[in-house]
Amino acid sequence: MLANAQVATGPQAELGPETNLTEALSKAIPYERFEAAFREQGEAYRQAEPFSYCQVDNLFDPEVLDRVLDEFPKPGDRKWLDYTTGHERKSTSRGVADLGGFTRFLMSELNGPRFLAMLEDLTGLKGLLPDPLYHGAGLHEVPTGGFLNVHCDWTRHPLLPMNRVLNLIVYLNRNWDPAWGGELELWDLETKEKRVALAPLFNRTVVFSTTSKDLHGHPTPLACPPEVTRKSISVYYWMPGEREEEGGGLQFYDGLGVSSAARSKAAVKNLALQLTPPLFTETARMIRRNLRG
Repeated sequence: MLANAQVATGPQAELGPETNLTEALSKAIPYERFEAAFREQGEAYRQAEPFSYCQVDNLFDPEVLDRVLDEFPKPGDRKWLDYTTGHERKSTSRGVADLGGFTRFLMSELNGPRFLAMLEDLTGLKGLLPDPLYHGAGLHEVPTGGFLNVHCDWTRHPLLPMNRVLNLIVYLNRNWDPAWGGELELWDLETKEKRVALAPLFNRTVVFSTTSKDLHGHPTPLACPPEVTRKSISVYYWMPGEREEEGGGLQFYDGLGVSSAARSKAAVKNLALQLTPPLFTETARMIRRNLRG
């Protein structure tokens, strides 16, 4: 069952760099609209398969996410964590330490008590906690050829007595072409089948549970042009719990979603794209769009 909602947004004043803090506070999270959207999704979230999740489109005013994009650090101007392994190829911020002021403010609001209360109403989980260290959370970016194998997330906080129970992702990708891939895939652990694929479209918010049985990822290498990346905001939510000596770690299921041969083929294709002059690449893309009508 695909839990999906569209949230209509009325005309809004632009939230540009000159917007003061008072205006930003009123526009970043219009709580009444958020509360209504999450309340409507509650039953669908809890009954969703293969595990609890929901998707809500157009939840934020676009100007809010554009402001985050304006502050999104470029590779040469940041000290992020780069993951390039057989399991994944992506980059993540180190929490919120080097992010822009508005982005840090928005992350703080997404971890605030009123937002936590909305998530509790949506999910039925009581006693949700924010992570003051933002461990693993923040901004994420995946380049062309990047991927994240199907996996179960780590659930144990490395420093605090908390267990991770919930993920929230807000996608920042305007004009995303479905041919580029990058869908968030939700898999059934028992049958090893992909049950859901959610495209990473701009202003799409996805909330899903985090347990050792909730398989997800985007295992097929991105086929976007070199100048395009898959950007998102990620926030993790927690509940009190003593740290266990074992368990709670990240577990990849590398055989699901895409074969190593397919990944190698995609890597060769992406390398060719990077070496092809942009004029030829754009011309070919225009021809494909015209043929699709």
